[in-house]
Amino acid sequence: MSHTFTSESTKRNLSSSSSPNSNPRVKTLKTFISPNRFAVLTPDEDLPEVFSPPSVSAVSEFQRETIAPKSKRLGVKAAEVANKPSPPIVINNVTNYSALKADFIALLGADGFTVTAKGTSIHVKTRNCTDYYKLIDYCNDQDLEAHTWAPRHTRPIKVFIRHLHHTIAVEDIEKALTVEGFSVINVSNINHRVSKQALSLFSVVLTANEFNRSIYQLSFLLNSKIVVEKPNQARFPPQCKQCQRYGHTQGYCNNPPRCVKCSNNHISKACTKPSNTPAKCALCAGAHTANYKGCSSIKKISYTSHKKGHTKITPPAPPTAPSKVLHVTDVPPLAHTQLHSKQGAKTYAKVTAGNLHNSNTESISVIMAHFITQLNSLITPLISLLSNLLNTILSKNTSPP
Repeated sequence: MSHTFTSESTKRNLSSSSSPNSNPRVKTLKTFISPNRFAVLTPDEDLPEVFSPPSVSAVSEFQRETIAPKSKRLGVKAAEVANKPSPPIVINNVTNYSALKADFIALLGADGFTVTAKGTSIHVKTRNCTDYYKLIDYCNDQDLEAHTWAPRHTRPIKVFIRHLHHTIAVEDIEKALTVEGFSVINVSNINHRVSKQALSLFSVVLTANEFNRSIYQLSFLLNSKIVVEKPNQARFPPQCKQCQRYGHTQGYCNNPPRCVKCSNNHISKACTKPSNTPAKCALCAGAHTANYKGCSSIKKISYTSHKKGHTKITPPAPPTAPSKVLHVTDVPPLAHTQLHSKQGAKTYAKVTAGNLHNSNTESISVIMAHFITQLNSLITPLISLLSNLLNTILSKNTSPP
């Protein structure tokens, strides 16, 4: 039900006791790939050791869906899907864009792609998934350093189902969902992150189709009232285990491998670094592993997609009193209003600048003369009043009894 995105062998290594040489039957087997899956082979037919697969053009449309592209790690099955949007393909360390563009034109046509350059990398966007798979095969054949993403219409749908008892078998859940019409890929129970105890929470992976997207409307399953939820948005972008870069995954990466522990050009499983030696980051060359979330390189990544949906709530404006309705004759001319607003308005900076200029240009003598004049105008009436008061007192004292 799921597609294999990598070409790394998943077979278990055989011991010396179970080697193919110890089994005479296995020794006589021959590898054969037939264009017809149901063709009967003659046991006595003299066949070569290895047959090359037929070309895609010689295979029927039904069989073409089952042929994977000749890719190492990059891409998925080579199904020709017309009129489907495709993700971009990022090609790194481009040194000769002109030659690369000529190959793209020969492969996809002059109008079959668009390119956006970002530093030494280019982002190539094809018209549809048909050209997308062609370009993937080209990148793999030329062994280009590239990575991409899964087409949106092929990405599985992952949901979480709550309030199902943890003792329910995952086979029963898968069967119940199949009865409801959903195409199930995988069902698993979720354990607590610390205590490792089973929770009443199940992870369900469905195939990508329109009907499976309606699983969020499901409220009852196995006589239980359930809640179907989307996965929480991760705090950090995905990190590739192949090149240790952020933003894509290992299944869609054809970049050179980098070790997560020593940053050398080999896969992490083949690392021979002793445990007592310090690690080296493949991204910032720091003394830590490349998947350390405190790395300075991840702080430079702008990852704000988890903030989508959080809008800033502004309080409503206070109600204003209804304005007076003016008649046509009371409305001033528009040109006069604009002219007055442009010429008559003064800012605080202009006013203070003028006052500062006046205070600097006035002389001290003028200011002192003005001050003395105002002081004299105040003291003169007081002196006259005081003189009249003294005269009155003296006249009363000199008068006979």
